[in-house]
Amino acid sequence: MLAPGVTPGSVDDSDNFYSLMAGIEQKFGALGKLGKSTIYGNYEHYDTGGIIAGNGQTATGKPRSLTALFGSPVGLLGSGAEIDVWGAGFNQNIEAASLDLYIAWQRAEADISASRNGASNGANAATVNVEPIDMIMSGAVIKF
Repeated sequence: MLAPGVTPGSVDDSDNFYSLMAGIEQKFGALGKLGKSTIYGNYEHYDTGGIIAGNGQTATGKPRSLTALFGSPVGLLGSGAEIDVWGAGFNQNIEAASLDLYIAWQRAEADISASRNGASNGANAATVNVEPIDMIMSGAVIKF
């Protein structure tokens, strides 16, 4: 069931994703006495169509409501999103202790689009740029 005013095919129901990860692992200088070091970087890109549930629709059969995000009283439905994630990390293996120490950083940025009927060019079409999110993770893994 389509939202009122939506013609078949006007809501983008496709999602695209690609990612790239590259790095190097070897014994570097003084750290090499401890074990191998790994340095890497990654990039991910998501291009979503109508912001709907994994089965192709929400319980109402319409794209998700984004009224709160856009601050609009008219009821806007998600028509798409562009999401980019960058990251880098470092892992140090300590062979003698069967231990890995790691730290990683990720940054996510998104532009989310909505319209009155969920179509990308529907009435009241708008895009909001979501504040970037930076995440830092660190920890240790001991192998028994």
